[in-house]
Amino acid sequence: MADRPAKVLLTGASGFVGRATLAALARRGLAVRAVSRSSVTPTADGVEWRQGDLSVPDGWDRLLDGVDVVVHLAGNAGRGTEAELMRANAEATAMLAGAAATAGVSRFVYASTIRVYGHQGHIGATSQPAPADAYGRSKFEAEAALDAEVRQDRMACSVLRPPFVFGADRAGLLSLMVRAARYGLPLPLAALKNRRSLLYLDNLADLFAAASLEPAALGSFRLPAGEGLDLTYGELFARIGEALGRRAMSFPVSSGLLTFGGALLLSRETLRRMTEDCVVDGAVLADRLGWKPPVTPTQALREVALRN
Repeated sequence: MADRPAKVLLTGASGFVGRATLAALARRGLAVRAVSRSSVTPTADGVEWRQGDLSVPDGWDRLLDGVDVVVHLAGNAGRGTEAELMRANAEATAMLAGAAATAGVSRFVYASTIRVYGHQGHIGATSQPAPADAYGRSKFEAEAALDAEVRQDRMACSVLRPPFVFGADRAGLLSLMVRAARYGLPLPLAALKNRRSLLYLDNLADLFAAASLEPAALGSFRLPAGEGLDLTYGELFARIGEALGRRAMSFPVSSGLLTFGGALLLSRETLRRMTEDCVVDGAVLADRLGWKPPVTPTQALREVALRN
């Protein structure tokens, strides 16, 4: 690996995080074999595209041939039954990790989730996982499978646990905030005092690229990822307004009314996540990798506001 660019196998390469990570790997001069379940059209020089379903182990030898590092982003983002999540996230990851170790891969970089910590409000390097939902449990089971490879000294594993990831192409509450700020519409956010950590898509992608370059001799880790962007919903809305050159106004609504209205539109678990703290300290991971966010919060929010 010292004499040539590392060959990276990137799963989930055509997804929301995958596309950004593909670009980040290419910027660092890494040769990439990109895997997607859907048919894809090559978008960058030096990228070798392969179509494949990682739940089916046939063909993994060919996918892993000559690969130094696996960056595993593919999986189920939380839709379906717990059994379906376990198959897509835990079982598929375990099979891929086993095949990668057998093929001589030196490092396996895995996209986990902050939800392995359950409902802990403030999360740091010493926080202990306590998943409280099916998605969090499925990702934690995948981490356990990687631990098994580490204990057998077959492969170094890097597990990143990011909080909410925002980007220009993501729908949902952030997109609603952008539209409301653009048209001067106030939102009922002033009563929400909880703080949540956000991680910009391009910064997360750069973190994955940095982790893929870490020498295997430095060993394994499982750490929360963050960039220090911790805001209330009202503060986030105001920052989006600033990015658009508008004044984004929030007004208070009683917590009871907000909970009642939210329950009509959102699942109980989603509503709970929206109304509780989730502040992530990613300093230990950043220090380990010598990493600084390439995009500032102001630049990130402006990019999202202008492109949504």
